Amino acid sequence: MKKLSVILSCILIASVFFALPVSSAGNEPKNDYDVSKTFGEKYDLIKINVACSHLTVKISPDNTTRISYKNNNPDRVEFKTEIKDNTLIVEEKIKKNTNNRNLKISEINVEIPKAVYKKINLDTISGTVIADVPETENLYVNTISGIITLNYKGNNNPDYLKNTTVSGNVTVNNFSPKKFDISLTSGILNVNGLSGSGSLKVVSGTANLDYKKWDSALSVKVVSGNANIKVPAGSGADLTLSRISGSVQYDMNGVSGKLSKSGSVVIKGTNMQTVKANITNGNISIKTK
Repeated sequence: MKKLSVILSCILIASVFFALPVSSAGNEPKNDYDVSKTFGEKYDLIKINVACSHLTVKISPDNTTRISYKNNNPDRVEFKTEIKDNTLIVEEKIKKNTNNRNLKISEINVEIPKAVYKKINLDTISGTVIADVPETENLYVNTISGIITLNYKGNNNPDYLKNTTVSGNVTVNNFSPKKFDISLTSGILNVNGLSGSGSLKVVSGTANLDYKKWDSALSVKVVSGNANIKVPAGSGADLTLSRISGSVQYDMNGVSGKLSKSGSVVIKGTNMQTVKANITNGNISIKTK
């Protein structure tokens, strides 16, 4: 219930925030909670956990980590940032027993040095996130509501992507892992530049997967909602469907059709991959570009 209360408050605040006119010079609201820190130490892990925020993450122009935090509700929020146990921690929490009415949205800016990280973990509750993600072996993204855009800036493909979206609108660009697990409970999820073997689960809402490289098997489960999959031209699929209601539509290499009952079909191509689909009530589409 507390998370739901925070989410509803954040949504209301965000709608008011975007409706406000731009303040003239000298009339900007005072930020009573203003934190600015820099770190010179190196670290391998990044953990960002924020609530009701406008979060921006950029690649630092040097080897310095820079964190800034602004909020004019110091009695309602807690913020900390530190490097501990080889981990950069950026954490915002709503204080316990806080009245969330008129809670002000915070602004967080993070600059991370260009390096290769072992793991980046991003957890958000509402708000907006625009993040340039440095090279990492593993990326974990957990979102409850909000608008999230992640742009991968690494030179090498990561090992693993795990994305859990409860609600909101999430876009992940240029992320081509060796393996992935993606779950959408509600909202819209876009993953562009995908590769590797993985699983997609849609409870409700719409998930769009756009493959850069069609190189491994895919498992798709739709409870309700839609899953749209695009693969490179020339790709083929060995498709198997288990269903209660719903269908799989395919349009690959000039061959189009629909599986509207449990069964299988082979769509030939130069690069064949296995697709296992399970639908309770919804639809899946798979198309070549």
